[in-house]
Amino acid sequence: AYLALASEDPTTAIASSKEVLLDASKSDGDGDETSRFLASTYSAEALCMLGFPSQALQHLSALIDGTPQIAAAATAICTAPCAPSTEQTASSSPGVAVSPTVVVKSALYTNLAVASLLLQTDNSIQQAQQFLQQASSIHTSPHSLLLQAYLELRAGNADAALETLKR
Repeated sequence: AYLALASEDPTTAIASSKEVLLDASKSDGDGDETSRFLASTYSAEALCMLGFPSQALQHLSALIDGTPQIAAAATAICTAPCAPSTEQTASSSPGVAVSPTVVVKSALYTNLAVASLLLQTDNSIQQAQQFLQQASSIHTSPHSLLLQAYLELRAGNADAALETLKR
């Protein structure tokens, strides 16, 4: 699924993700939780690429609701080759290690914000801001800052967008 996304082939990514989700549902274990997590995330991205952000929101929302799944996936994804993040959370000091679960959950909220924007409904910007606020309340990432700057620009707040980018 990852390779299909990298090759800009969302249809194959969805098919591969469905296959992984089917296989993972047949067994129990942390590896299966990681597979489910990644397959759902890749499916959501592929659905956005195909113009189905509402379905992507469903995939991402299910992951947010599955906190143990997030913890298992985050731990598995961010082991050996990944150094612990020293990015700042909303409640920590600079240079303090951040738990992989916090980083992953924040990334999911940021992705929910992006998918909300893609819906292009009357309340999509407000919904995106709410998701982004949730993401930033637990961890401030470069992606969430860029999205915040984008939202400020859309609202006509160029000075606020510049301040956000300076963080």
